[in-house]
Amino acid sequence: MKKDKAYELHHLIQSLTASEKKYIRRQLIKYEGETTKDLLLFDLLNHEREPETEALKKAYENKGYQSDYLSADKNKLYEEILSGLSELNADYSNEIKANESLQKAIVLYEKKLFEQCLKQLAKAKKMAETYELWGLMISLLHLEQRCHRVRFDFEKAKEAMGAESAVFERQQLLNTFAEIHYESISLRVKYSKARSNEQLTAFDNLVQRLESIGKGNDFYTEFNRLETLCNYFYVKDDLEQDMRSNSSLNELMQAHKWYIEDNPLNYIAVRTRLLGIQRRLSPQLFWKELSNYRSLPKQVQKQKQAAEINVFIFSNNFELDQLLLENRWQEAFELIEPMEKGIEKYREQIDGNWLYSAVYRFACTSLFSANYNKSLDYIHKALNDFPESLRPDLYNAALMLQIIVHYEIGNYKLIPSLVSNARYHFKKSNRLYRTETLMLNTLKRLSDFKKEPVATEKLFKELRVKLLKFRNDDFEKKAFSVFDFLEWLDFRSNV
Repeated sequence: MKKDKAYELHHLIQSLTASEKKYIRRQLIKYEGETTKDLLLFDLLNHEREPETEALKKAYENKGYQSDYLSADKNKLYEEILSGLSELNADYSNEIKANESLQKAIVLYEKKLFEQCLKQLAKAKKMAETYELWGLMISLLHLEQRCHRVRFDFEKAKEAMGAESAVFERQQLLNTFAEIHYESISLRVKYSKARSNEQLTAFDNLVQRLESIGKGNDFYTEFNRLETLCNYFYVKDDLEQDMRSNSSLNELMQAHKWYIEDNPLNYIAVRTRLLGIQRRLSPQLFWKELSNYRSLPKQVQKQKQAAEINVFIFSNNFELDQLLLENRWQEAFELIEPMEKGIEKYREQIDGNWLYSAVYRFACTSLFSANYNKSLDYIHKALNDFPESLRPDLYNAALMLQIIVHYEIGNYKLIPSLVSNARYHFKKSNRLYRTETLMLNTLKRLSDFKKEPVATEKLFKELRVKLLKFRNDDFEKKAFSVFDFLEWLDFRSNV
């Protein structure tokens, strides 16, 4: 069924920050202390979880308004909120400011005030150049040449047309870099779902194409180039090159502060990737940088709550991972409770991927701290409370983790059926790689050797040798980024 404006309006209102809601409410009050129809509808939709409810209609009618016109009232309110947001964000968005300058120039042109229009265009062009808004610049230059034409200044009109063509070429080059960047994202997603030589070859070809173009001269062309390399070296698991690419991207943003002001979450995303790479390359540097990373939300002016949520999730996830890596298992387990409190606080705003990742990490942490029943609780949550399609890699890892935990508890009779179920699932989803096959076969054999410690010890030694080989394999090493089976072996040797 086609959804009407009610759903769009409801989603728009639910997306507003507290300060934005306060501003919009003030805009909807025409007289001090008066609750207008628009304000009533805004407040009702703000508190309702669904856009269409009988309670909403009743509350509307109780105030003397006809629900027959509710659809039209929602359309009107939607436009009023958008206008209010545009006004509110004009002071915080360079792009909105620049586009408003174009609107002012158009008004002056239509009033036939061509001199004033050209002055306004000069200001707007300066902003468009600074913020590399080439699409806007093309519109500005087109209006400029129209101004010169009606004033019979054809030489300047031709100059504006020539400048417009030059900017169009810059936009085309940017489009080429952006196209390659988007393709790199697609390949990264595909590789995370199914490790194959085909995707790696396609990625190699894409990067060769990128290198044939060279570096970008503008911010956004270079931004897209570096983002492509970040995706490439992530898939290749080349930490040194990944670090260089992300560091260069961070430096590029730092050199263009206006981009960070307008896109704080993108900046935090790059800092997040850097922190994750630092954790793997240098634990000492990671612990030093962790507090700096956690201070990032205080440094941004826009999207503060979203920044706070991102930093909360990733800083704690990384901290958990590092504590586990350093065998500080009890400290890691004690971190779960404050993390769960934070998740409860931000639950409405937390992305499902992040939540799934946190639950999976809690399962791993509980395993390594020998809280096996707690680990099973989190595993069942990961397998039952989230769709498999959300994070296939975590779903698969949770299936494997479930078998490992039951082995640690001593539920050996369950293991053969769990292994069969996992094997069937991996085959059906075409994800039964050598690492997964090795682990399933070994766990099945371990359950058979439960009363033969010598045979069990021998099997664990054989498993370690094979896993070390797989972790250096281009296709198999990705499995270790989700759950490091060698860490489990280290854990077993320490308990």
